[in-house]
Amino acid sequence: MTVETTWGELTVRLTGLLGRLSDGAVLQLHEVARPVDGYFAQLWQRTDRLVVEVSAAAPGVGAARLPAEREDALRKSGWSVPDVAHPGHWWRELAWPAPAAGHAELAAHLVRLARDVFGLASPKELAYQAWSSDDGRRFAFDLGLDQIEIRYYARVAPDDTPDRPSGLLRRVRIGAVDHDEALGRDGQWRATETVELAELGELDDELVPIEAAVADRVTAWWRGLVERQSGTVAERRSGTVAERKPGTADGPVGHDRPGPRLAAAVDAERDEQGQPIVRTPRLAEPDRTAVATYLRTAPLVAVAYGFDPDPFDPARPEIVPLHFRTDGEWVWSESLAYFAQRYGIAPEVDLLAHLAGRRYQLPAVDESAVIRAADLLKEG
Repeated sequence: MTVETTWGELTVRLTGLLGRLSDGAVLQLHEVARPVDGYFAQLWQRTDRLVVEVSAAAPGVGAARLPAEREDALRKSGWSVPDVAHPGHWWRELAWPAPAAGHAELAAHLVRLARDVFGLASPKELAYQAWSSDDGRRFAFDLGLDQIEIRYYARVAPDDTPDRPSGLLRRVRIGAVDHDEALGRDGQWRATETVELAELGELDDELVPIEAAVADRVTAWWRGLVERQSGTVAERRSGTVAERKPGTADGPVGHDRPGPRLAAAVDAERDEQGQPIVRTPRLAEPDRTAVATYLRTAPLVAVAYGFDPDPFDPARPEIVPLHFRTDGEWVWSESLAYFAQRYGIAPEVDLLAHLAGRRYQLPAVDESAVIRAADLLKEG
C-alpha cells in the first residue's frame, strides 16, 4: 500500500465492491495488529443475501471478544445478537439483489465498525483476505488495504505425518511483511524463526505445506490433548478412554507394585552465565545410537507438542523433543534421546547402567506400567 487510504475512500471502494461480489465470495477485514485471532468482519455472498458477521461474542470461537461497551455500540447501530445460525458472532444481512443505496449503507456500517467499534485510527490498521467458498480461489480487490495471506506448515520428523506432526507453523504475510509463528506447547501461537531457518536449510525436520482445514484439525487435536492431559490418569482408571485394557497379568490397574524412577534432565544445572553444566559421561560413538533409540522408542506416557531450544546451540531453531516415555522401571523426557544422539551426553549413571543391563532392548510395557509412570509425572 503506497498511498494511505482515508475512511471516506474506503467507504467508496467498499460500496463499489459490494455490488459486484460473486456468489460464494468471502471477504474478511482484519486488524493488522492481530490478523488471525483479533477483531474481524466477514462478508459472505450467498445467492439470496449478503451475510456479515463481526468478531466473537463468546469465548472459544476463534477471535477476540469485543468489550461489553463495544457490543452495546453494535446493538445500538442495528447489528443482531448471535443466534443459532450465527453462533458466537454479531451479524446483519442484506437481501440480494440489493440497490446501490443498500451497498452504500452496508459499506458505511463496515467503516464505522472498524473505526468506532474496533477502535482503529485509520484504514492502514486494517487488512483483508478474500476467497471463493466454492473452490478456494483467492481474490485480490482494490480496497487500498494490504492483503493477508496465511500459509501453514506441518513440521514432520521421520515418524510423523502432516496430520500428526511434531509441530505446526504458519506464515502470515501482510502486504510484503512476513510474520512467522509456531503453535506452542500451551496451545497458543508464538513468534518463531523456524520457517526462515528451514528456508536456509538449517532445520533437520521437513516443513510440509498444508491446507488451512488440516491446520485447524491439528490445532484442535493438540489443544484437546492439552486440555485432557491433566485428566489422563483418572480417565484411564475409570475406563472412559477407548482401547484401554481393564487389567493385566499383574492384576487390575492400580495393583501395588514398586513405582518407576524419574530420570534427571541432563541440562537442568546451569552456571552463572546460564550455560548447562553436564556431569554425566560422554557416550562412545557406537553407543550413541543404541542409547538414543531406546530412549526415543519406548512407550509414550505424556505427549508434549512442540520443541524446546537446544541449550548447547541456542542459534538453532526449537528442536529438542519433550515427550515423556517409560520402560516400566524408568520415566524420562525424550530430550535425553536428543542429547545422547547429537552430543553423546549420557543420561544419569543409574539409568545408563539400566539400559546397558538390558542390552538396549526394550521390554514389553503393559498398561498398568504406563499408568504408574503417568502418576509419577503428576506427583512431580
